[in-house]
Amino acid sequence: MSAVQRQRQHSAVICSVALLFRAAEYCAPVWSRSVHTSQVDVQLNSTMRLISGTLRSTPLPWLPVFSNIEPPALRRKAATDKLVQKIVKHDSWPIQLDILSPPLLQMPSRKPLWLDLQPVDIKSQWRHNCSWLRW
Repeated sequence: MSAVQRQRQHSAVICSVALLFRAAEYCAPVWSRSVHTSQVDVQLNSTMRLISGTLRSTPLPWLPVFSNIEPPALRRKAATDKLVQKIVKHDSWPIQLDILSPPLLQMPSRKPLWLDLQPVDIKSQWRHNCSWLRW
């Protein structure tokens, strides 16, 4: 791969992360537990295919590796962790009580934010999930 091709690919990665992935992460803590996240993931996977130059037959687990972008689920989890940390730091915010001492579950089909409050290091989790790649 020539230097010009690497520069173009790097520019494509920066543009897609800046435009598409940031827009997908906007309010991700609210909508990431929805059943419709797969529709957003389809678009993100399409962008990763475009960046990496892979075909439709390329397995989905390989797309983040080839495009060098973290998987969407991990990016959403990192955005949620960032929001929770911000909420915990501000004692005067009314939402802090809901996060630190959550109410009982009303509907079993719901997946509230406070069920998964363990922060995740996105890089180490990505490496752990893709341990079969033999980094």
